[in-house]
Amino acid sequence: MEEREYKFVLTGEKYRELAERLRGDAETELQENFFFDSGGALEAKQWVLRLRLSGKIRGGRAEADGASLYGMKVEPGKAEYTLKGPARSKEGLFIRAEVEAAADPAAALEAARSGKVCAGDLPEALREAVREITGRGEEAALEITAEFRNLRLRMTDGGVEVSLDRTETRDGRVRHELEIETAADGDSRAMEIINEAGADGMQAAETGKYVFARGKRD
Repeated sequence: MEEREYKFVLTGEKYRELAERLRGDAETELQENFFFDSGGALEAKQWVLRLRLSGKIRGGRAEADGASLYGMKVEPGKAEYTLKGPARSKEGLFIRAEVEAAADPAAALEAARSGKVCAGDLPEALREAVREITGRGEEAALEITAEFRNLRLRMTDGGVEVSLDRTETRDGRVRHELEIETAADGDSRAMEIINEAGADGMQAAETGKYVFARGKRD
């Protein structure tokens, strides 16, 4: 499967402007993201393995006003592993191979809290690919190398998925992004949305959030 995604880094002011536009129509969720590797074997080949735990903010709080995401509690929701390949990028469009697989929420939470997972305990759809990329067996341990939390406002518009993100690392660094995921035949609508957002306060992303958060786990 191939992922096609436009990514733009936003100023805080631009983020707040777009959040006000989207808030009435968008769903809000809090995401916990953890990236695993086995001795750098995935990173050496420009692959990343992400575990995402996502759910509603406990108590219904969904403010995008600068409150720390690490002070928010998330209601149990879904868990998903995603394996992403090397990205080709141009003017904010990132294209890469992607494999997604749902995970048992309890097992995924244990992996996140312990900081590691055995390759053999990954969802079946990912095991063979991880083994081939890393050259290691199912007994190999993968450990967390980066993590962040993400407050996401998300909606579907004209067949494309629009996400407005406020990302925070444990050490308090914050990044704001607009992401638009689309198939090739949805590029025209994606460009319309980008133009409607306005160029002020937006810059095409040069890297993904993994690079932003890498190596920052306590």
